[in-house]
Amino acid sequence: MGKEDKKEVVAQSASTDMDTEGDQPREAENIAKADLVHNVKLVQRGVNRKDPQLCGRAVRRLAVLRKQLNSELVTYLANTYLSDGLSALFKSALTSDAMETSEEEAKPAETAPEAQMFVALLSALFMLDTKGAATAKDMMDALFKMQSSLTTREAFPISAQVCFYYTHVYELLGKSATIVSSLQTALRKCTLGQDYQTQAVLINALVRIYLNANLIEQAHNLVSNTTFPDTADANQSARHHYYLGRIAALRLEYTKAEAFLTQATRKAPEGAVGFQQQVHKLLITVQLLLGEIPDRALFFKPQLKNCLAPYFEVTKAVRSGDVAQFVEIVNQSKAKLLQDRTYTLIQRVRHSVLKSGLKLITLSYSRISLANVATKLGLESEEDAMYIAAKAIRDGVIDASLDPEGNVLISKDIVDVYSTTEPQEAFHKRIEFCLQMHDTSIKSMRYSANAYKKHLLKDTLDGVADVEAEAELEVEEEEGEDF
Repeated sequence: MGKEDKKEVVAQSASTDMDTEGDQPREAENIAKADLVHNVKLVQRGVNRKDPQLCGRAVRRLAVLRKQLNSELVTYLANTYLSDGLSALFKSALTSDAMETSEEEAKPAETAPEAQMFVALLSALFMLDTKGAATAKDMMDALFKMQSSLTTREAFPISAQVCFYYTHVYELLGKSATIVSSLQTALRKCTLGQDYQTQAVLINALVRIYLNANLIEQAHNLVSNTTFPDTADANQSARHHYYLGRIAALRLEYTKAEAFLTQATRKAPEGAVGFQQQVHKLLITVQLLLGEIPDRALFFKPQLKNCLAPYFEVTKAVRSGDVAQFVEIVNQSKAKLLQDRTYTLIQRVRHSVLKSGLKLITLSYSRISLANVATKLGLESEEDAMYIAAKAIRDGVIDASLDPEGNVLISKDIVDVYSTTEPQEAFHKRIEFCLQMHDTSIKSMRYSANAYKKHLLKDTLDGVADVEAEAELEVEEEEGEDF
């Protein structure tokens, strides 16, 4: 082979490589476009068949579709499926060269309002990711009005997402307090219309706004006077349990708070690392307030190790019963605790530190003066030690008695734990959790909207066949008698 032939082969291979490199992004874009169109048609098919599950299937793909969006794809969807009003709103918010080139796309003959709302939601999410919340605000306002006018069951999954991102945009802008009345009106409408998905989203949105504004009593009144839907998805249910746990903790109901937060950790998806971190921060604080010591392995999980470092130091101080060390750690981590919004609750943990110190003292000494107790706990006087010891005895934290005349704390002998009701209570908690998990699993099972019609049709056909068979048998019997 000559030099010229080799050059031609090299040039052809180079051009082939360039073509394949250029075809890869084009092919990926075509696949993304086909995926987007498929999900829009899925919503359209759900509306035609009156099957909300098809629309819900498209909504569950929303996070994946959001990552595939670019200006050309979003513009194509807007020009193809959106009405003139929504399309003009989108164009005014996001102008690009691709928009001008794709204006001549032919619109389908009839695009359902639900499908238009789905496409408009994708457009608003693209503007939120690329241009910011201020640009997406007008689009979300139009979407919120649009979802309030749709009352079909097929629109419920999309309406829930619209309400969620509507609240999210206003929260990013710092104007969430201005939409409380709109959300309350929408919640009333969804409750009357039995739109359970949107109802769950709106309840969580209102509770979040109240908690961010430190309106604890209003948040408590809301969750007390509303019924959270049992059919809500796991994400909203986990979020609701977290809010209930925070409200209960701030209202000094630590036992309820621990139960709610434990449910939140179990219902939270594995990929929601940030949510898991927030829940565990509050759960550890509540457990310390209850006098419990969290499991040590929890602090060394890879996704929780860094964020739980201050809480690990606080837990060690509580375990040792060292008040001075606890105060020092809280002062050092004050900025982090304020950011996590647990500083107020952590300050209450000082009583748990004193209780832990009393436990260690009663285990070490069968009889000790209150003056020595005050010295070991870092208290100012014997009276403070006596009051704290009396409260710990009343709460059942320590098994001891006080001698007021001699100013002495007398600890009793250690009782076998299996002679108490503690094992029974632990076993009851496990059984209660298993029963609750079984009930939740049954409620979360999904069935096709028209599945029962197939069984009815089958029973009807079987009945008709039986009648025909009986008629034939009677005819044969009559013919036999004539013969």
